[in-house]
Amino acid sequence: MAWRVGVWLALAAVAMLFIGFTSAYLVRRQAPDWGGGLPVPPLLWVNTAVLALSSVLLEAGRRRFASGAEGGSRVLALAAATGLAFVAGQLRVWQELSAAGVYLASNPHSSFFYVLTGAHGLHVLVGVAWLLYAAVRVA
Repeated sequence: MAWRVGVWLALAAVAMLFIGFTSAYLVRRQAPDWGGGLPVPPLLWVNTAVLALSSVLLEAGRRRFASGAEGGSRVLALAAATGLAFVAGQLRVWQELSAAGVYLASNPHSSFFYVLTGAHGLHVLVGVAWLLYAAVRVA
């Protein structure tokens, strides 16, 4: 039971982190030095789809385990793989932006983009690590 409290506290902390980032973004973008819009690499949309697929697979794997159905481990392994594919895609997006001359310090807009996507990528990596830890424990 204590682990449930820990999970809820961790979820609350992560939620507060992203709420703080979002509120800072909304306030900061009103400043005159915000900078122009970033070029949106098409891979960013592919990445969004990969992340959504990863979420669907994670929930499907969770449901299989909860119901005792077979194949839950394979589905969760696919969820982990798509999570890693998302992070790899984000790194590729950063490379594309860098090649276009958009860096962390280019302007506040680009700074927020890199910080938010970096924090999100780290969040996904930690989630994949815990998923793999849980898979090893179940096996």
